[in-house]
Amino acid sequence: GNYMPTRHSAYDAPAFQGRFIQAQAAILATAQPWPNWNANWGSMTNESRNAMEAMYLGQLTPEEAVDKFYQDVLNSL
Repeated sequence: GNYMPTRHSAYDAPAFQGRFIQAQAAILATAQPWPNWNANWGSMTNESRNAMEAMYLGQLTPEEAVDKFYQDVLNSL
C-alpha cells in the first residue's frame, strides 16, 4: 500500500534515505496516538463520515469539514 513505516528505526535503512521520506520520519518522531484509540474508534468513524457527507453535499468546505470532524471528536472524548 506504499504506507510509511511507523517504527522510527526503519528509517535508518538505505531505502528510506530520500529527502521526502526523512521529512516524514521527522514528523513521525513527534507523532502521538489519539487517547483511548480503540475505545473511541466508533465515534471517530461516525464523525468523519458526517463531516465528509456535509462536504460532499456542499454544506461545508473541505477545511470546514476537517475542523468540524476534529471538534466533534474532541467533544466526544
